[in-house]
Amino acid sequence: MTKLRKIHLLRDELETLKLCDMEEMTQEEAGRKMGISRGTVQRMLTRARQKVTAEPGHRSAAGKRGGRGGKRKWKIYA
Repeated sequence: MTKLRKIHLLRDELETLKLCDMEEMTQEEAGRKMGISRGTVQRMLTRARQKVTAEPGHRSAAGKRGGRGGKRKWKIYA
């Protein structure tokens, strides 16, 4: 079995990945749905993609972890 590494994503970073990459929304559509600007979506999406693709060729899986102040962090195992 391949060893997985943890990648920590904020809930909003994961949401932008889901909306833009899985549901194929534009950044503008995702921003409207999340109540944030397109530029903020672009920034979070870029950061999330960089985290997930830091080591290409690795498998990944996601899991939820509670965070402080109501912010949930997600662990991506890659």
